[in-house]
Amino acid sequence: MNRKNQIHSVLALAAGAVLGGLLAPMWMVVQLSNGFLTAEFDQPYSARMAYYLFLGAVALGGVISGLLKDRFSGRAGLLAGAAAAFAGCLGASLMPDGFYGFYCVAGGLGFGMLLLAGLCGVQEWAPRQKGLACGLIFGGFALVNAALVSPLRRMVKLEGLSGLLMACAVLALVGGVLAALALGKPSEEFRRDALSGNLRIQPSSKQYTVAGMLKTVQFYQLAVSMVIAFSFYCMVSQRLGVFGELKGLEYTAHPSYLSMVAAAVALGAVVLGAASDYLRRKPSLLGLFVIATVGGFLTGKFTGMLFWVGGFIAGLALGGCLSAFPAVLTDFYGEEHAGANSAVGLLFFPGALAALDAAANGLAQQQNGLAMPFEFAMLVPIVGIFLIFILQRPTAPKLVGARPAPQGVAGDGEDHQPAAQEQPVTSQDDK
Repeated sequence: MNRKNQIHSVLALAAGAVLGGLLAPMWMVVQLSNGFLTAEFDQPYSARMAYYLFLGAVALGGVISGLLKDRFSGRAGLLAGAAAAFAGCLGASLMPDGFYGFYCVAGGLGFGMLLLAGLCGVQEWAPRQKGLACGLIFGGFALVNAALVSPLRRMVKLEGLSGLLMACAVLALVGGVLAALALGKPSEEFRRDALSGNLRIQPSSKQYTVAGMLKTVQFYQLAVSMVIAFSFYCMVSQRLGVFGELKGLEYTAHPSYLSMVAAAVALGAVVLGAASDYLRRKPSLLGLFVIATVGGFLTGKFTGMLFWVGGFIAGLALGGCLSAFPAVLTDFYGEEHAGANSAVGLLFFPGALAALDAAANGLAQQQNGLAMPFEFAMLVPIVGIFLIFILQRPTAPKLVGARPAPQGVAGDGEDHQPAAQEQPVTSQDDK
């Protein structure tokens, strides 16, 4: 890759990391209304309702952003998302009675649009390092979360949410505009340069539409695995106020534990996401679910220091999964419809959070229920190991809503034959 393209690629990756970091305070707001701090603040709204509304809006925002990307460009989704997030956070700050409509709906839409457009954009500018590219967004996001858990707790306790929401409005606007400047659509010359030579992970030989993607069993394997990847976060980390005492964790230590887990997520997102680019996706995901199983076992069976070690290990696995899943979607289903495909795939991010949150509440209400979320987080990653073990690259049968990539796609090392003669591209991921 020539120097000019290298510089633009690095700037795009840096913009993704900054965007992730600047979005983190928005997520902290919904955590302050639904997590371990809820009991400390007398807010005039239902914490759970706010959480679910926000997650629903994030999902819808991702779909809108994906359609904008495929129809116009990723910049359209970034700018629209920045405007929606700014308006939502600012409105909620100035008119607290409109918290549901402004922050949960408008802010959630903006958050989802920015996240989806950012994830698609960084992958276009780093086609050989998609895991690292996604990892930098989630790494920046988690690192800022780790740094802000305690300061924001004190800030909200002293001043309420208004000041934090005002800051979120400014940060989302700045992050969206900066990302829009850096994450425009790469030129064909850049793609040819970036994809020249041998590739460790071959691009898809077919360009799937959403309809085609939904007809492949691999999509559902990935979707269920994605839900499983969130099990520790939703079952344990989000419920420390309820479950922490069971593990001997003092209430004053909750912020430190959450900061440690968030730092592990950041480390896993960047390091293990980058590793998936070199070790290939399937072996990497298998390893990540093994790591998650070990972390779940330690948190489920032990207290004290081993409970902290288990949380750190589980955080590493979650960070790696966050980076690898968006990358494997474009590996499997192509980039022409990546916006819509990723939006549908990433519906399982907020969907998993909502479903597992409800499951954790339900389990906690059963007899001996305080221990059940830990047992769930310990055992369910084993299912993820099985699902990834049997995962194969889709073969794009005829009339499934997929069409062949253009002949001579840069970087695959050979000219494509007409669709009737073309064999499915395979890679080491299929073995």
